Amino acid sequence: MSVSRRSVLRIGITSAGALVAGPLLTACDAPEKNTTPARGSFSNGNLMIDADNQLTVFLDRPELGQGVSQGLLALIAISFNWDVEKLVLKPIELGSEAPADFVAKYIGGSFSFRSLWSSVHQMAQVVNGAFVAAALNQSGQSADQLRISNGIIAGAGFQATYSDLVPQALQQLRTETSDKLAELGGRFRRQNLTVDYHPGLQDKVSGRYDFAADREQPSLYAMLLQLPQGGRSYTLNNKAALLDSIDGLEAVEELSEGIALVGRHTWAVLQAESQVDVTWEGDLPGESAESFAARARDRLRNASPDWKSGSDDFPDDANTSGSVLEAEYHVPFLSHAQIEPFSCYVNYDGSGCHVVGPTQSPRGAVKYLARTLGIDESLVALEVTPSGGSFGRRATQDYYTVAGLLAYAVRKPLRVIWSRKAEMQYGFYRPAALARLRCKKSSSGENAFFVSQQLVTAGNLNDEYPITAGRYLKDRAQSMLKPSGDFRANPQDYKGNRIQAEGGQQPVYGFSGHEFAFYHQASPLPSGYWRSVGFGINTFFLESFIDEMAQAENRDPATFRLALLEGVPRARQVIETALELSQWSRPADDNVARGLALCVAYESFCAHVVEVQRLPETAGTTTSGSNTSKPFDIKRITCVADCGTTVNPDNVRAQLEGATLMGLSAALGEAIGMNNGWVSATNFNEYSILRQSEVPVVKVQLLRTDHSPGGVGELALPGVAPALANALARLGMERPRRLPVFAEQ
Repeated sequence: MSVSRRSVLRIGITSAGALVAGPLLTACDAPEKNTTPARGSFSNGNLMIDADNQLTVFLDRPELGQGVSQGLLALIAISFNWDVEKLVLKPIELGSEAPADFVAKYIGGSFSFRSLWSSVHQMAQVVNGAFVAAALNQSGQSADQLRISNGIIAGAGFQATYSDLVPQALQQLRTETSDKLAELGGRFRRQNLTVDYHPGLQDKVSGRYDFAADREQPSLYAMLLQLPQGGRSYTLNNKAALLDSIDGLEAVEELSEGIALVGRHTWAVLQAESQVDVTWEGDLPGESAESFAARARDRLRNASPDWKSGSDDFPDDANTSGSVLEAEYHVPFLSHAQIEPFSCYVNYDGSGCHVVGPTQSPRGAVKYLARTLGIDESLVALEVTPSGGSFGRRATQDYYTVAGLLAYAVRKPLRVIWSRKAEMQYGFYRPAALARLRCKKSSSGENAFFVSQQLVTAGNLNDEYPITAGRYLKDRAQSMLKPSGDFRANPQDYKGNRIQAEGGQQPVYGFSGHEFAFYHQASPLPSGYWRSVGFGINTFFLESFIDEMAQAENRDPATFRLALLEGVPRARQVIETALELSQWSRPADDNVARGLALCVAYESFCAHVVEVQRLPETAGTTTSGSNTSKPFDIKRITCVADCGTTVNPDNVRAQLEGATLMGLSAALGEAIGMNNGWVSATNFNEYSILRQSEVPVVKVQLLRTDHSPGGVGELALPGVAPALANALARLGMERPRRLPVFAEQ
């Protein structure tokens, strides 16, 4: 990759005499005048080498448990041939303490390490090459005579630290091309790309890890009871009684967005939440997977799609053979159900604001806090803490708008808390979706199939169901998901639609023709990003239908897929490896069956095989949170992934295992609905996530390839549900065309 010096590096000298060089999104001129120090420190938006030759790495994106901190440290260690244990990691801080060239990045879409590889990796090799070039000039030796380790460059009769070479490295950055420096720096990088390193692991397992709830203990705690969907106003009936009866409850403030509860400790606020007596006024709607599906079918009957893509020549009966295969599938609304409820510290003194908490979008958090408080973004100082998982939920900034509302009302340091009930009821949910797929075989060949898909997904971004839980939520929906211009005038460029079409609009299979039609259906349930987003929806639809196509052709579903994947060797390899590891060809008795599914997403490839066993009628197991008895047992799940180059394989395997189990949980029992403006589930006893006792054996195999790194965190979720459905169908049970497989919806 050819990268110009101006587009990659900003170079200059700080007032303290530190060398500055960092990656830029746009070109920037180097300062015309500076004073070069004889010896000093080197700094940019991702790393700093100080006067003591200590290499500090700035984490420029949130750590949500996906291992981005390990990945960044490993990448720097490889590029500089530095022992990873000797690196210092500095987390995100936005405000006066942030480095001048620091750009905090949004995290999501399984691109954290993908983008690190292409940007930080390139930057690090250029910077490393500048120090090597400086050492070559100073020592008079050739590159073959030098050795580099932990910031020390040594040769015959020569040794210098990176800190010693700052002035000369600066000159190299100004005069040599980035391509030449990158090539030189790459010669000295570590050849072994595997770095098995887990910072903070002991603190995580011992309970000492530093989450937001562990920081900045204030004297007051606060929560906002928000309006339900459709709510216009409210009447608080027992304000005086709450203040009189609950020890530690300091204030109950009636705001236009809801009711603020303020106390000296968490218990007082939670007690007030459970005892508040309020009458909500407005048109309070209901919603479920079934009610959405009914409206979606009506839309398919009576409306044209919002946009279409693919083949314009989908064949008619005249040039095809055989009958048309059709199937309908639908999936429910899902909660993120993250284990850690949101919490943040916020202190607004009437001018500036200091906040400490987790987010997927640091700049977004600052933006919405500033907007809510009516101050400039430069007056908001944010420290981003690790998060105990969020799966897309913390991509939305309603958390920090609520924090701003409470901080503005109270004007004292606060711990803003969300109860489990609040997390469940004030969410942005994985939208329900319904799909109809059709297939007709062409007379031109054994594997010539024409496939069409009609997809209807839920959303609440039009006036039929306005978001009423606060002005900040409506603002977020319009500004974050809806670009400039009218949705109906240019629907294919509508960001929410494009994301929900992932995995369906451009299938990897070599169909002779493919047509995709998208429909948007309004719903009162707020929709948001949920782990794997569109892939989690469309992979279930397509991979279930592929098995039905194979069955109609009386062909093995594995060999049927492989025949449609000619020219896609990475997809074929993950399938073939999964078949071998799961003993796909081994004859199974009548009570055992295996199902296969493929997911190609985030520049990575993943195959699942789920093995199920029929249980005697009297031996069914009960699914979590449900009285429904399962007539089958999941014996094992095999997961094979090719995500390109992996520098921390253990962490990648952990991500694949976790995503596999999250996908299984959603397939078996998760669904959410709404009654009278409120989401019906308030805790895990009402929302069925997978229990430890239900976890089957999961075998993960990583294929080691030289491709650039692909996404990992969401890759292994989408394929589990269709692999399970396919296994149950092969077992002779009724094919599950709707999810969850067993639970009231």
